Amino acid sequence: MALRTTCPSCQTAVNIPAEAMPRVIGLIVGALIALVAGIVMLFGAIAMMRRSSLNSARTAAICAAIPCFGGCVFPVGIWAAVLLFTGSFKRDFSG
Repeated sequence: MALRTTCPSCQTAVNIPAEAMPRVIGLIVGALIALVAGIVMLFGAIAMMRRSSLNSARTAAICAAIPCFGGCVFPVGIWAAVLLFTGSFKRDFSG
């Protein structure tokens, strides 16, 4: 069973063969996971700048330290995780 859809920009029909459906579904799921990780990193970075939530900042640092969520933030994620998991940073955060 093939999926038939139309391209919005060119108004032509596009057929996606049944063999390609697992790849298409995997790409969509992977993009959604990356989007959620990006949102988590954004909110954690804001919490880190405002020093409002240590747990949010730590979660963002861990997400940024995972290489598949963005190669350019990987070194920053490791640096932030090392700093945030030391004991001296608990007093800097209010919540």
